[in-house]
This record gives sequence, structure tokens and C-alpha cells, in this order.
Amino acid sequence: MVYHAPETTAGGANAINFSQSVLAGQGETFLSVPLSQLSAGTYPWIRVSLGYQNYDIDFRYTDTVFGLGGLDLEGTIASFIGFNTYISTFTINQQSLTINDDRAQGLRGLGGPPPPAPGPPPPRRRRARPPPPPPFFPPPPPPPTPAW
Repeated sequence: MVYHAPETTAGGANAINFSQSVLAGQGETFLSVPLSQLSAGTYPWIRVSLGYQNYDIDFRYTDTVFGLGGLDLEGTIASFIGFNTYISTFTINQQSLTINDDRAQGLRGLGGPPPPAPGPPPPRRRRARPPPPPPFFPPPPPPPTPAW
């Protein structure tokens, strides 16, 4: 084994200790081991496993309440994909979240700027009232015009 992430039982079960994990950004080296330090031999396989990913996405939010329509937004996804991870705190898009417990594989969070604040909701449209129904009995005819 070349590298094994630090683990803890602080949350009860054995779990990856996120606060001690090695994090590397896009294009950065996570681990570098000179081949001269590995035992000579034939290796039938190599296993690489990661416990956490953090990446930016573009997404579309369609507002059906305030009439803003489709909004193209940017956000960040944080994914804990290790078998079990003890998380004290983590940050998504400058927002820190405190958990202080184990989380099973698959915990994800989405962070980003809040969508634009809408103004007041559009006024409710009133339906036009239908004309009143005709009376049951027709009105009497007008009186005759006097012939003077």
C-alpha cells in the first residue's frame, strides 16, 4: 500500500477523517512516489480510490412562482464518496457547514450564490365577471308616447 487516508472512530464507526485528508485541486498532484521506492515485481492491479470531490457546475433554475423564467446559475458540488467519512466542518462556495459526525457514502451538497431576489409577485389577474343573466321575466314594454 502506497497511501492510506487517515481514519477515525470519533463518530462511532470507522471512517475517513475528512479534516486530515489530502486535498488537491484541478491539475494539482495528490501524491508523488518515486518508482525506486516501490518494491520490484509484477503488480496485477492498481487501485485508486477517492473520498471527496468538489467541482463547479452550471445549471438552469426555472422559476414558476415569481415569473422570473429560466435563470442560468453557477454552483459548486461537494461530494463525499468514500465508504464512510467523519466530517467536522466543510466549505461549499465560502459557506461553512458543521456536521461533527459520520456520513455514509453519497453525501452531497450544492452551494452557490443565491438566485436573484425577485420583486413583489406579479398582480393576480382577476377574471372578468360575466354579464348578469337575463331576468326570468322580460321587463314590461315602455308606456306609449302621448300624441298631443
